[in-house]
Amino acid sequence: MLENFFDIEKNSKDLFKDLKISKSEIYKQNLNKYPVIHLDFKSLTANTFESCYYGLRTLFGRLYNEKKDIIDILNHVEYEKYDRILKESGSEDDYKEALSNLCIWLERKYKSKVIVLIDEYDTPMDSGYNNRYYVKIMNIIRPIFSSTFKGNDSLKMGIMTGVLRVGGESLFSAFNNPVIYDVMAPGYSEYFGFTEDETKELLKYFDVEFNADVKEYYNGYNFNGVHIYNPWSVLNYASLKELRPYWINTGSNTLIKNLIEKTDKQNWGKLEDLILGKTISFAYEPKLSYALLNSDELNSILNLMLVSGYLTLDHKDELRTFFRIPNREVQIDLVNIFEEITLNGNAGGRDDVDNFVEALIENDKEKAELNLNHILLSVSS
Repeated sequence: MLENFFDIEKNSKDLFKDLKISKSEIYKQNLNKYPVIHLDFKSLTANTFESCYYGLRTLFGRLYNEKKDIIDILNHVEYEKYDRILKESGSEDDYKEALSNLCIWLERKYKSKVIVLIDEYDTPMDSGYNNRYYVKIMNIIRPIFSSTFKGNDSLKMGIMTGVLRVGGESLFSAFNNPVIYDVMAPGYSEYFGFTEDETKELLKYFDVEFNADVKEYYNGYNFNGVHIYNPWSVLNYASLKELRPYWINTGSNTLIKNLIEKTDKQNWGKLEDLILGKTISFAYEPKLSYALLNSDELNSILNLMLVSGYLTLDHKDELRTFFRIPNREVQIDLVNIFEEITLNGNAGGRDDVDNFVEALIENDKEKAELNLNHILLSVSS
């Protein structure tokens, strides 16, 4: 949306003409007025550093191909740099300066400063953490971001989305005073998803029923007192007209699953309380980073679950802050994670396992006890 609104290479009047923003001064002053660099890092997942770095080179090669109109303003040395990135044959130093160089060239071409948009910036670091090449990929990503967002006179502004701040590794300390809005910060609470009024309006438009089940499955997020529905899930429900979990299929839960598996089992009581619909308290850590996740502290795991959408704020008192699972579809995903960790596909018949999980969700004690007994009878001492 931001790319279409700002990008000087586009003509977006038809996209925005009937929207509220078209009546504002912001629209007149900014629509299609700036060169825009838009990158999505969500594809940068790989089992090895070499594969991840290859994906990064491919991503930058495509970006340079999209901006090939700048060729006519490049001198000989600049063109050689451009050509190496385009052909995915540059050195590490070439890639570390690829975005900042492109900003300089775009400003020269269009006589306007550049907007940089990066989606899911922490995906390569997450993949590196899970596959043990974290330090190597950070040594590439950190200089790219540093040269782009610090001391770059061609930059108007940058906007990045991600889950973890990667704060312990000085990624953000290399930036020019970033302002960070997370799930606990005031400022943009109502824009993390759909409000209830927006959800009702959207479903009415698509002639899909809004009822208590929709609320149970997709509502529940609390951003500073604003109650939000999961936008991805609501859109899929509006499109497919089937009430079921959609969010759990949008990304990997590998990191959370691995951390839960490693944590001391005496910590599982709190996690089980969450699945049963209870609230728990823990210390919110705004600068959670991969460095902190190296420990098996439950607090770090719970903070990761919070920023990943598995938990949400419930309420505060004078001393503590309480959190809960937001809705049914997240509860189902967590039950599946626990099932995979604790049962590992070996205990009892599959029907017993499924029935036991279903009984937990429904709080049916007799059914849970019956199926748990079946499972235990099939497990050797």
